[in-house]
Amino acid sequence: MIYRNTMLASLVLLAMGCSKKNNTDTNNADGKDKPLNKMMVNVSGDFNKSYTVTGEDVGIGYLKFTKTGLETFVLSGGITDAAGTLTSVSTGVLSLQLQTGVEQVGEIALAGGASIRSKNADEVYSGISYFQYFDTDPDGKNSKAYLTLTEIKDTANYLRLTGSFHVNAAKVSPEPSMACQQDAYLHSGRSPMFSSVICGAKDVQTKASFVIYLDKITQQ
Repeated sequence: MIYRNTMLASLVLLAMGCSKKNNTDTNNADGKDKPLNKMMVNVSGDFNKSYTVTGEDVGIGYLKFTKTGLETFVLSGGITDAAGTLTSVSTGVLSLQLQTGVEQVGEIALAGGASIRSKNADEVYSGISYFQYFDTDPDGKNSKAYLTLTEIKDTANYLRLTGSFHVNAAKVSPEPSMACQQDAYLHSGRSPMFSSVICGAKDVQTKASFVIYLDKITQQ
């Protein structure tokens, strides 16, 4: 498995818990045989950005590819501007079933989100932080990834998946203020645990559509 950006790598490591043998889904060495993956992204909220990426700017990872689905499936897409700032989005689900027209729900820990990484700073928006600072549902339904496949097509050596996903994500301070911590203590059991206003959390909504190609040689 090749990791296309830091957030994707973090998602995979979190799901794996340790290093294991992984499948790889990337261009062949000569780059001629595989169609290009494509992702169209829209991020709105604390920052707004829309972009389209293709080829190796679309990251795909999974631990197992079978006739019926993918285990620990992760997907990302990032774009770098002239100043060297990388904006990326990512998401993941522990089990992606190869079914069309069904909205599949991921786990909060793999929800993903968005990030902006520049020479001076990194800003990371995650589903986990959204759950802690914004989600009023105790079960975190607003903090999970939602992914839908709209088409599954066999194209000789590759399986083409067309679909979309959306996820809410939040950015928080790595060191919550005393006021933030005290408010959480005084409202123990509240959903969300922390006050986004008192703690200064910011949120975004990430939406993306994609067309990706999975090499059937890795299918079990």
